[in-house]
Amino acid sequence: MKAPFKVLSIAAFTFGTAATTPAFARSIPASYALPYADPCFSNGGGPITNNCPDYANLEFPLSMDASGWVSATVHAWAPDAAHNVCCIAESMVEEGGGAWIGWRRSSEICLSMPRLNTTLTVTWYAPSNSASHVYCSVGQEARVNFIEW
Repeated sequence: MKAPFKVLSIAAFTFGTAATTPAFARSIPASYALPYADPCFSNGGGPITNNCPDYANLEFPLSMDASGWVSATVHAWAPDAAHNVCCIAESMVEEGGGAWIGWRRSSEICLSMPRLNTTLTVTWYAPSNSASHVYCSVGQEARVNFIEW
């Protein structure tokens, strides 16, 4: 009589683990970003570091499979709060003829404890027929390693 209980226990554990574990469909290295300030960034084989004294911006275009709420986790590092990494996400909607109007935007999120905390997560709504992007502002000597969504 114990065998059916074991099977149910394993199934419940497997389902419970799958339901609570975040599933990222895609991951790209920071080197895939569209930098706005090319001379400021150095590429260390995937991670991108800002070598300029001011903040510089990166844009990550993300492909979406369906509409709905989306979370993207940015893996980054900052030397301190004055030279942090902060990101925001948005989706723009295409309205016939290739015109992009309207957008949905997340709140800006920064690394909460530079040097210790190495991830930040932005969440936003991506409607149908939208293009989504994550924009990161990267302080001096800070780096972005990769992004998952």
